[in-house]
Amino acid sequence: MIGIIGALPYEVNTLIENLDNKEEKEIGTLNFYKGIIHSKDVVVVKSKVGKVNAAIATTILALVYKCDIIISTGIAGGVKPLKTKDVVLINKFIYGDVDASLFGYSFGQVPDEEPYFLTNPKAIELACRKLNLNYHLGTALTQDKFITQMKDVKIKDPIIVTEMESTAIAHVCDHFKIACYAIRFVSDVIQSNSQINNYNKFEEEASILSASLTMNIINYL
Repeated sequence: MIGIIGALPYEVNTLIENLDNKEEKEIGTLNFYKGIIHSKDVVVVKSKVGKVNAAIATTILALVYKCDIIISTGIAGGVKPLKTKDVVLINKFIYGDVDASLFGYSFGQVPDEEPYFLTNPKAIELACRKLNLNYHLGTALTQDKFITQMKDVKIKDPIIVTEMESTAIAHVCDHFKIACYAIRFVSDVIQSNSQINNYNKFEEEASILSASLTMNIINYL
């Protein structure tokens, strides 16, 4: 079973609309949509924004739906030289708002957890190549804050995007030994003069592009 998580309606609506044999189930305050895409069993959920919401949705996908693959899809703020609507595949996930360094942990590391989480996106890279799609590969910084200035990024690791869910998803997947993939379309570029305007302009379009790409990629998993 493939689980797909998007935080916003635009990030999942295209996927839900294209499910065959669709079944809806409400668990807590979340609605899960189970069905088939490209002959694959899939369940889609809109988690809502933020790390805790993402972790709740991921845990349900792991325990209730027994997913062996979970895909995080949606939009993110890009770090220059990325441009709006660039495609980003994530291979490393880091928290940007966890600080237990006083006790010897790395900035971003939850105590007694890994300092970061890794994934191997080769399957998605192969799908992108088959789709003749250009993409960027790199690290996502996750924190419960919309980033507009690079001074707000406290970690030293080079990052490619900032957003509010994917590291929490990767964190839960790591606990349950589930393959985790993350796809992001850049909706805005951090510290650009037009960042907020671009976010408002491209939020819906970039979200739909990410959902459509995710749907196409499922065919190759």
